[in-house]
Amino acid sequence: MKYLFVGLFFLVCLKSYSDSWTQKASFPGVAREATASFSIGSKGYVGTGLDFNGLITDDFWEYNPSLNLWTQKANFPGAARYGSTGFSVGSYGYFAGGRSAIGTDYNDLWQYDPSSDVWIQKSSFGTDSVSFATGFSINGKGYLTTGFLNGFFMRSQDLWEYDPSTDSWTQKANFQGTGRGEACSFVIEGKGYVGTGTVSGFFPTNDFWQYNPVTNVWLQKANLIGNSRSQAVGLEIMGKGYVICGSNQSAPWLKDVLEYNSSSNSWTNKNSFAGPARHYAIGFTIGSFGYVGFGADNNNILLNDLWEYNPDSVTGISNIISDYDLEIYPNPIKDVLCISMSNSEFSEIILFDIFSNIVLHKSFSNSSIINTDHLTNGIYIYQVKNKKGVIKIGKIVKD
Repeated sequence: MKYLFVGLFFLVCLKSYSDSWTQKASFPGVAREATASFSIGSKGYVGTGLDFNGLITDDFWEYNPSLNLWTQKANFPGAARYGSTGFSVGSYGYFAGGRSAIGTDYNDLWQYDPSSDVWIQKSSFGTDSVSFATGFSINGKGYLTTGFLNGFFMRSQDLWEYDPSTDSWTQKANFQGTGRGEACSFVIEGKGYVGTGTVSGFFPTNDFWQYNPVTNVWLQKANLIGNSRSQAVGLEIMGKGYVICGSNQSAPWLKDVLEYNSSSNSWTNKNSFAGPARHYAIGFTIGSFGYVGFGADNNNILLNDLWEYNPDSVTGISNIISDYDLEIYPNPIKDVLCISMSNSEFSEIILFDIFSNIVLHKSFSNSSIINTDHLTNGIYIYQVKNKKGVIKIGKIVKD
């Protein structure tokens, strides 16, 4: 009976706080826009950008959501820039491209190792330098697409794939929408989604496209509902995509939140962003929460705030449907957690506490027995992932 009570209490708490925004510790550095960001494990990382004096920055910071704390890390060692693209692959983060104070675009790539707090320059991409591109990662590879070329006058349709194991770039099928800069992107179940952005004439757009790295094919998906926009934030949280804030050029900056369901190829309006409307914001995902901040408001005042988003998709964690015969037991657990899967694909299991802190992260193939002595009693959310994306999400109790 106590588990029924605890479970019901947990669901009530999730329902009470789902689809909601909570303000977190403000960034202690200079307020800025057009900043690059990524997340690795349980931490978020932010750096470079354009400050209120019109100066280009090269400082770099780590955000720890479990402590609600910002810590300055090693400065970005490349040329100071704004409009760079951040993404992470495995345990490393990357900044690609960007623009200098005099309008020069770059095609360099820099890798950040959080374990050593060290940046290393890697192989440059392509033949064209680019700024305000968008990036994502799938199955151990990074992808960089769209962006501005030669200032704001040309728009790219290129797609480049980066393989960290060989430090090499491969050009893939061009983005099939109109060339653009300031697009946003996210990844769901092993496929990349790219849309919105600024097309010719500085007009915003609302089309969205899916990229399948296995077939190297782009497919057009449902247009974003509401305003066409550019300079928005794109996030994936618990198997759904989100487009947040941005600019539609002819009206005040936006603060709506739009959720994409890949199964139904449909968009839904969610509760609006709780901070000021903005464009050129940063965003990253840690566990079951999204984080959005920085950018410029309707008066073009630069911001240094950070907001945590808890989408209501968290309350539906038992509704994930998977083709895998996967068992996680016992529930409740005591000393060990057992995993059994019908195939031998390399996978990983991540356990989050109810505050979205990662408390366990283990790799396995086929089956595994994991010691849980270090976990305190309580309720946890687990997520099982493989190269195709998230294959199972659920709740488990430690007794």
